[in-house]
Amino acid sequence: MTDFSGTSSFDGVDLFGSGPHLVLVDGLEVARRRGAFAGCDGFVTATFGGRGRAIQIRGKLIGSDYDDLQDKIAAIEEACRSGGECTLVYLSYTYLHVELDLIQCQPSRYVFWEGSWVEMCDYVVTGKQNA
Repeated sequence: MTDFSGTSSFDGVDLFGSGPHLVLVDGLEVARRRGAFAGCDGFVTATFGGRGRAIQIRGKLIGSDYDDLQDKIAAIEEACRSGGECTLVYLSYTYLHVELDLIQCQPSRYVFWEGSWVEMCDYVVTGKQNA
C-alpha cells in the first residue's frame, strides 16, 4: 500500500498521512480602512497589516478497520478543539501560527484499496494561519 506518512504534520504529529491529502492555502489578507479626513482631497486608505489566510486540508483517511479510522478522526478533532497555534508542514512548505477549526467527514465505507480491504472516509479540515 502507498505510504503517505511524512508528507505533512501538524504540531509534529502526522494527522493526515494515512491517505492521500492536499493542503490548500489562500493568499494573505491585508486589513485596510478607508476614510475621509478634514483637509484631505478625497479619501485616504490606511493599511493595518496582515489578517492571516484560510487553510483547507482535503483527503482520504484510511484505517485498518472502523475503530482505527475513528481514532484517526478523533485525533484531528482534538487538534481542532485544542485551539492552539501550531506549525503545519506540507511537503516542503512550512506554515507557522496555524489553527485548525473544523473537520467534516463523509460517512465511512469499507473498500478494497491497493490490495487490501480498509475503512475509508473523505474529509475536509478548515483552519487559518494567523498573521
